[in-house]
Amino acid sequence: MSEYYCHECGVQLGLLQPFDPITNVTGSVYTLQEYHKHTLPPSSPKLISIFDKPDYDNYKNYIVDTSASGSVERDDQGRINIVWAAGHQTGFTYLNGNLLGPTDGVKLVLHTSTGSIHAYPTGSVGLISRLCANCGKSITT
Repeated sequence: MSEYYCHECGVQLGLLQPFDPITNVTGSVYTLQEYHKHTLPPSSPKLISIFDKPDYDNYKNYIVDTSASGSVERDDQGRINIVWAAGHQTGFTYLNGNLLGPTDGVKLVLHTSTGSIHAYPTGSVGLISRLCANCGKSITT
């Protein structure tokens, strides 16, 4: 079962690593593919979310903002993800190329690996209010 923490407890527990904003978030083949996947019009028949502004600086800013402010999820496999409810539109979700609706959050995965870190827009409809497993503070994950 996943565990959830507020940002402050995530830092205190060593789950979050500081993100260096100078990092090239498209510096590997994998991260460039993820950047294209979440910034170009959907070409996949699967569920996909696309950022509303496809430029590099916008994408990188979402990574910085999420890593600096998001809540922490430690999933069943021990991976650390960061979720940020942006409070404004971040993009759109598509299924089979058809628009499902706007997104207003960001999920950051593989944040400790410069060769794998990437973000994608997510909708707050799928986010849940929970209590931090460490301090009990209300968080959104």
